[in-house]
Formats: sequence, C-alpha cells, structure tokens
Amino acid sequence: MDGERRFGFEVVGIISAQLSPVTCHLNLGGGVDRAESNPFVIWGLITELPVHPQLRLVSEVNGEAEEEAAQNSGLLGAIWQPPGSEVFFDLGVRKGFSHAASDWGVTAGLTFTWSPS
Repeated sequence: MDGERRFGFEVVGIISAQLSPVTCHLNLGGGVDRAESNPFVIWGLITELPVHPQLRLVSEVNGEAEEEAAQNSGLLGAIWQPPGSEVFFDLGVRKGFSHAASDWGVTAGLTFTWSPS
C-alpha cells in the first residue's frame, strides 16, 4: 500500500484530574503522518461520570488538525464493568463537527485489566 514504508510517528500525553464526581482527561499530542509526511496536532477532552458502581457515562470532544483540514468530533457513550470482573465493555456514538470528520460513527471496545504479582 502507498505510504506504508514512509516515516511517521504519533506522541500523546494525558493529564487526568478528579473533579468529584467527574474524572477529566486532557490529551495533547502530535506527529507526522505516513501517507504524506505532514505534521499534525491531536487533542481531546474526555469526561467520565459514575452513575452506578459498574457503569460510567462518558463524553469526549476531540480533534486532529493537519495541513488540509481539521477532523473534530464529539462522542457520548458508556463504560460497563460486570460485578467482580476485570473486563470493561464500552459503547459510544460519535458525531463529526467539521467537514473533514465522518458525520456519524459507532465505537465499541473491550478492555482487560490485570496486575503483575
């Protein structure tokens, strides 16, 4: 595929804070894309609100700015952890805010946790 052998990278830093009862995560980063070697900036603000011991509501506003066009979007979703489990299920609906972003999208995920002993 074109661009697969080109140089590229992405670096993201995350700062989290507890503003009881909401947890906020601010993501900032950037890099160089592999397709055209263009620099880009990425950002995001995520909030989590616990509504039950096993359920959190999540919102996210994020974006990626390249030379051509910004891709900004928002997401509303939920994260569920079954009782006594180390597994998290998440589901979200994303809406694009800018012309370059997809109009609508659905995301789903599965996260496993463990502690090295």
